[in-house]
Amino acid sequence: MALRLSRAVDTSAELWMNLQKNYDLWLAENETKEWQNVQPLFFDKLHANIQDSAKNPINQTRLKNVRLVIGVRSMIAQEFFNT
Repeated sequence: MALRLSRAVDTSAELWMNLQKNYDLWLAENETKEWQNVQPLFFDKLHANIQDSAKNPINQTRLKNVRLVIGVRSMIAQEFFNT
C-alpha cells in the first residue's frame, strides 16, 4: 500500500510507512496501558549469567545463539530509534 500511495502522490514509501508506524505507536500508548506493566531488563545480570554458562562446554552453541539474538535485537533497536 505504501508503494501505491507513494507512486500516486509522488512521495516516498518510507513516508507512508513512518506515518503508519507513528500512528500505531501513538495508538498503543494512548489506548492501552498494558505496556506500562513491563518490567525493565537488567542487562548486567543477564550478561553475568551468560558468562557463567560459557564455562560449561555443553552451552557453547547456546551461548553463540544468545549472543546472536542479543546482537540482532540491538541492531533492530538501533534502527528503530534512529529513524
